[in-house]
Formats: sequence, C-alpha cells, structure tokens
Amino acid sequence: MLYRDLLPDRAGGSLIVSLIRIEEGGEVPDWVHYHRVRFQLIYIVCGWVEVVYEGQGAPFVLRPGDFVTQPPTIRHRVLRCSRGLEVLEVSAPAEHATLADHDHALPGGRAVAAGGEGLFGGQRFVRHVAAEEREAGGGGEEARGDSGAGASFSWLESGVGEATAGLARVRIGRRTGASLACGGGGGEGGRQDEAMDVHDEAMTILFVARGGATVEAPG
Repeated sequence: MLYRDLLPDRAGGSLIVSLIRIEEGGEVPDWVHYHRVRFQLIYIVCGWVEVVYEGQGAPFVLRPGDFVTQPPTIRHRVLRCSRGLEVLEVSAPAEHATLADHDHALPGGRAVAAGGEGLFGGQRFVRHVAAEEREAGGGGEEARGDSGAGASFSWLESGVGEATAGLARVRIGRRTGASLACGGGGGEGGRQDEAMDVHDEAMTILFVARGGATVEAPG
C-alpha cells in the first residue's frame, strides 16, 4: 500500500489529504477497525474496492467517483480490491488513532439517537454513488458563467453537511454549458469562461475528477 501526502504542512496538523494506491488486487489483509477522527472521507479515484460498514447492510463495492464518509468510531473493513486501486482520503485531524476491534462482527447494528437515526460520534454515514447521480441528471444549484454565452456550472449537494451537523460540506460540480471550458485551450488568448463560486468555509479542497480547470483566488 502506497501513500502520498497531498497537503503541504497538513494544514498545521488539522487535516491530512492522502492519495492511497494498492498495486495488487484481490483479498485485502484488513480487519475490523475504526478511527478516532472528527471527519473522514474516502473517494475512489480509479479501480474498485469492496467494503463493509457497521450498520450499513451487506458489503458493497465503491467505484470511481463514489465516496463515503467514515464517521467517528464506525467499524469497517476493506475486503477486496482491483489491481491499481487509488483512493483519496481526507481526514481531520491529521494525526489520529486507528484501533482494531476483533470482537465486532460486521455489518452489525448501529448506535441509535432519540430520533431514530443511526449516529456514530454524532454523525451519520454517507454513501455517494456517482452512477446514480449521473442517471438523475445532476441537479443541484446552478452558478452562471459571466461571459453571457450560456455557460453554466451546476453543484450537487451530497448531504455531508447535514450528516456532519455542518462540520464539513461536499459538493459535486459539473459543467452544464457547452461554452464553459473546464480544461486545456480556452477561448481567445487562452481566456476561459468562468464559473464563479463563493464560499465562507475555513478551508476548501478542490479535486478535479475529469478534465482540467484553472482556479483563481484573491490573495
């Protein structure tokens, strides 16, 4: 298993962003374990991986574009994966404990709050399936490009904000206007139509899954 740190200085220790690669496919020598984290997200870059999570039913496969959040203390295990699997892992804080729980049988039950929702450390598990999002046609709020040429960009809310009580937010962006250039080339003089996005979060991580993008920010 190969790890590559993507965030310089790990944001002072508050966050780690890693690209993880498993060269050989097949059974993964893993065991039931959990992490003492504030937030953790696993995004599939390429390949596939079969996993099982506490309280989430039978094992399932994650494919490119899929992601899950791993709430604090949720028991889970990696079962099998494809050759050359690559995943993006975002965890807060950067340094956190990983503990084995050999006595816990998965999928098992879940902690239940008064309202009946399954909670782990005060958060709900989220699973995003990219194929289902594409079949649904994206949706979400739309931010218009400023070129007046019909360019636009749509953002799909994933539900992570609600599931983490506002601790983190994950959105999926997609070009919806033919004139909005998201990679290489561009218009006259290399100028590209812009999809403006304004946020007030303490930190934003932008990951480009397909194509390319140029990002400009004040300061």
